[in-house]
Amino acid sequence: MRDEKIVESINVSLKALRDFEARQERKDFGDWEGRFLREMGRLIDEKWQVRPEPLKTFRGRHLFVADRPSVPLKGFYHPSWLFYEMRSFLNIFLGSQRGGIREALDAYDVVVEEEFLALLRKYPTPDIGRPLKIKHDGFVFTNRYIRHIYLLGLFQRHLAHKLPEEAVMIDIGSSYGIFSSLIKQEYPKTKHVLVDLSGQLILAHYYLMKLLPQAKIAGFHEVAAAGRIDKDWISQYDFVLIPTSMFGLLSSGAVDCVTNFISLSEMSRHWFFTYVQSPVFAGAPFLFTVNRYDSYPTYANDLTVLDYPLDQYEKILMRTCPFLQNYYVQKGIFGYKRIPYPSQFFQFMGKRKALSGCSMQENNNP
Repeated sequence: MRDEKIVESINVSLKALRDFEARQERKDFGDWEGRFLREMGRLIDEKWQVRPEPLKTFRGRHLFVADRPSVPLKGFYHPSWLFYEMRSFLNIFLGSQRGGIREALDAYDVVVEEEFLALLRKYPTPDIGRPLKIKHDGFVFTNRYIRHIYLLGLFQRHLAHKLPEEAVMIDIGSSYGIFSSLIKQEYPKTKHVLVDLSGQLILAHYYLMKLLPQAKIAGFHEVAAAGRIDKDWISQYDFVLIPTSMFGLLSSGAVDCVTNFISLSEMSRHWFFTYVQSPVFAGAPFLFTVNRYDSYPTYANDLTVLDYPLDQYEKILMRTCPFLQNYYVQKGIFGYKRIPYPSQFFQFMGKRKALSGCSMQENNNP
């Protein structure tokens, strides 16, 4: 789809978002407000129009979304082929970048071990957003992308057959929609709700329209006009983009499966409980999540695995995630060293035991 048409569609959504949020009493719509405002300035101009060039190169620029290999060099970015080639060459030697690539290759090894390589062959990372890709053993991917191939494989192995063919899934903290887009390609009749800060969803709007030009997408304009979002309304679309400020429009029973990867353990307690105690979360029959056993000391929110309502589900899968066990930091100019994460990550799939009386206990409230 032509970029001009996508930009036009996004600008209509931005006007609806601005009008909707102007009517709200609260003006903070999620964590990371400081970083969010800085990044929005790179993506949106003072007239609330999207900036086309940063939009088209958002993965290369690391706009809202960090990834490895890195393209910017000390904050400088250029979309030219020559700059990308130069950066690829430098990344071979610089310890900070070699460590990031090593982390991606660790995840690749997990994909090999779990026999998910057929999915990576079927869905190589797209060029949309101009990422700098790793080329390894005939495959192309980035650090962020290879993780979602693993999640797709896990979903396919343990959960897909338990859901209806036209399942409605919600990904809380969806970023630009890698996981939802992979599920949609593998299971075309599924419907997807993406929830995140508005800047991330602008990127999702672009990514999904480029990747799946025939998909029907409900942007901020359609969501704001709906007033109430239930399963029947969602069924009209392939993807529904719901910014955090509109999350309260979702009703109980709207989705069949909730997913969240990493970000719940990074949120404040307020936003953690806003999501896990919401009607849409409590009304969903299935949950699939990967998060930290203990957010401390990386995050000062005092969240642990005990705060998740896992006891309200019949376990389908519960084990330590085989990747995200280590990260790498620069050592000298050319070297890097491996450091274990302070807390490992658990991966959990479950079927809710009952859809009534399943709110969390009061003593877990923030």
